[in-house]
Amino acid sequence: MKNKDPKEILLFPERWNIISSSLPLDVEATPSEEILDVDKKDLSRHENREILIPLLGEYKYAFRGKYYDCDLGNVFLIDKNDEHEAFYTDSVKGLVHIWLNVTRQNIMGSVLRVNHQNIDYIKRIKIDYCDLPSDMHLYNSWDIAKQKVGTDEGLLAQRKFMLSLSWVAVKVYEALDQSWSDAESYQKDAISAAKIVIEDNLQHDMSVKRIARMAGYSQFHFSRLFKEYTGITVSDYINICREKRMIELRSKNVSSKEISELLGFASSAAYYNWLSKKRKTSGL
Repeated sequence: MKNKDPKEILLFPERWNIISSSLPLDVEATPSEEILDVDKKDLSRHENREILIPLLGEYKYAFRGKYYDCDLGNVFLIDKNDEHEAFYTDSVKGLVHIWLNVTRQNIMGSVLRVNHQNIDYIKRIKIDYCDLPSDMHLYNSWDIAKQKVGTDEGLLAQRKFMLSLSWVAVKVYEALDQSWSDAESYQKDAISAAKIVIEDNLQHDMSVKRIARMAGYSQFHFSRLFKEYTGITVSDYINICREKRMIELRSKNVSSKEISELLGFASSAAYYNWLSKKRKTSGL
């Protein structure tokens, strides 16, 4: 596979080397003494599922406390709350990666080219589950495969998951050769998905840059689109979600310390500072 057209890797998921917390690992981690730029890795956790498919270039990718070869044939299945590398180190060049954000509603993603600090989004991908057979719902089959690991039904669940992944891979392959004809529809879905990401990840205090990358846009472009479609900034929306969640937690008599953690504040002091400002403007 390594000597073929990089795009062809998408047509053979059964030959992928899977790196995942939900399935048995197909490759070994790189020994720590061979790793460069360890201290520069920006790590993240969130409630979303993502798939990273390298097409071009070589890279050492941080995943769950270890480092793996991130090159053609190795595919990362990033489950909810898996600690993983959020952004690339500054020295990176010549990478082309596919990122897929897997939700219960659909699969949205992008193809990006990385050269040093520049990331170009060269293609956007949207896959609706209605375009797939009813038993090929990737999110659901991922759930089942994860639950069945180590049981008598585990191998069958893994096989069904790989079949679901195969259908998605074909759709991604097709998308790479198609021009994007309905940008507005994608933008609306991307903003809707971003709002769900924000709501589900308040405790992780995700940056606008990270949310934008999941939506398949640069931070600047995403911020502009979010304001255009919602009428408010991303930061405003995060605050609205925080206020709503805070009121809900207060009604359950959750302590202020726990609330500050669940709302993604670095400390109780940061939470009280935010709350003080809110009281002046909204009377919370």
